[in-house]
Amino acid sequence: MGAGAGGGGGVGLAALEVARAVGARVIARAGAAKHPMLHARGADVVLDSAAPFREATRAATGGEGVALVLDTLGGEAFDEGLRCTADGGTLLTLGYAGGAIPQLGVNLLLLKNIGVAGLNWGTYLGWSPGDNRRAHAPRVRALWEQLMTWWAAGQLRPEVHAALPLERFREAMAMVRDRRAVGRVVLTP
Repeated sequence: MGAGAGGGGGVGLAALEVARAVGARVIARAGAAKHPMLHARGADVVLDSAAPFREATRAATGGEGVALVLDTLGGEAFDEGLRCTADGGTLLTLGYAGGAIPQLGVNLLLLKNIGVAGLNWGTYLGWSPGDNRRAHAPRVRALWEQLMTWWAAGQLRPEVHAALPLERFREAMAMVRDRRAVGRVVLTP
């Protein structure tokens, strides 16, 4: 079972669908207005992002916690997500949309035998310091092929909340920042 903070955004929705494609049970977390859509996309449990989620996650897992927490928000969501991770589980950090970059007390990692991992997709595409895209190309190609297979089978359905011309980028960023977007906000040149 996995849990995600920021389940109604573009990354959260994609993660939910990938988790379902591999057979995981999913706990998602988002604002109340996004709950019906998360249920429709396959979330088994949907928690309200306006409320603390540690106890609700424990209740949904019979006190076990989750094998994987996907955190796109950082800050308090990271801290609470870490405490929702089951013994031997992993927290995957993908960003800090909540604004605060978390600080990690490593004693919790030791006590629960858990790991924290980061993912910088740019590393695999040459967008980060050191261009290693050629070294990662076979792995990236295999991942894209799997995603395309799931998409063709209808298991992944990218959600576009809005498509705006590039000159309206401030409006687009406000939709994302204020968490009004359900799925992706696209800028068109």
